[in-house]
Amino acid sequence: MRNPLILLGLLLLSLGFAQQPSAQELLQQAQQLVQQAKAQNLAPNLDVSLWRQAIEKATQATQADPQSPEAWRMLAELYTETKFWIRADPAWNQYLQLRGGEAEPSTYAQIALVQMNLGYAAYRQQNWAEAEGRFKTAAQYAPQDAAPQEWLGRIALEQGDFAAARQYYQKAVGIKPSGANQYFLTLASKAQSYGPEATHAFLQGYDAYTGGDKTQAQTYFAQAVQAAPQWLEAQRWLARTQLENGQASAALATWQSIASAPGATATDRYFLKQAQLANQYGLPAAKAYLEGVAIFPNDKNKALTLFQQATQLAPTFGEAWYWLGRTAYETQNYLLAVQAYGQAVQLMPDNKEAKYWLGQAQKAAR
Repeated sequence: MRNPLILLGLLLLSLGFAQQPSAQELLQQAQQLVQQAKAQNLAPNLDVSLWRQAIEKATQATQADPQSPEAWRMLAELYTETKFWIRADPAWNQYLQLRGGEAEPSTYAQIALVQMNLGYAAYRQQNWAEAEGRFKTAAQYAPQDAAPQEWLGRIALEQGDFAAARQYYQKAVGIKPSGANQYFLTLASKAQSYGPEATHAFLQGYDAYTGGDKTQAQTYFAQAVQAAPQWLEAQRWLARTQLENGQASAALATWQSIASAPGATATDRYFLKQAQLANQYGLPAAKAYLEGVAIFPNDKNKALTLFQQATQLAPTFGEAWYWLGRTAYETQNYLLAVQAYGQAVQLMPDNKEAKYWLGQAQKAAR
């Protein structure tokens, strides 16, 4: 005769197994939690209870049926949506393994997104090999996205593999012919002349500048110029950051060096003029004045506003007063033209044109 306690134990154990939800039921519960979170406009985040519970249910589903691609896909999607990239990656890998390495097309963008973010993380740590592998995987799943090619080109530049960098940026330009991609394709084509040290410093400066740290950017651009003194583009960025960091005299010296170089352009001479004016009147006034002169032929009303800004920022800016007078006269604001030309004559007593047009404005204002 069997022991009644053993029978009772076996019965309770069988009931416990019977009450365990299936993987499918757990996935349905996870989906319901996601729907609730979205209905409440709760952003995907592990700190949000509903999203965390959904991940717990999906995890339980993978435990209930480790061979279920659907369970691993949902877990991977939840980690992706909550931006838990490091957990999303192995979940996607398990999903792919269970599907024989073939993902469903609807998952391509998510897999690529995870690889891109893990690639960024590796890049910031200067783990070039891992970053390169991540971005190459992202490129496989997002062949029409230029970003993986851009970052592969960037890594190649950092490592001094300029031929590979050109190839990657050529692909990037083919997908997305943006100004930035064209710029870096040109940079990759010329970087061989400047070497890895200068190129690395330049790229670090570019990152710092676009990230808003202009002080650090200036330091990196200075390093690039020191490593490759003949590199005009590095000099241009150094001069730009010097000026924007309030170092007008240093910027002027750099722009003078650039403008005297054989490869100087009209744009370089424009910025030399800006630096010269910034030394006299400050950068904001110089920018307003030069922008006003540039748009004067097509938009005199906006030019008028810019010249007013320049004269307010720098009341001794004679050229700005002259152009304010000219713009006011041509827009038939003769009283303002008299005032502006009058200031121009006081500040530039030898300016015959200012004297002449002051007289014309006075006549028109009567």
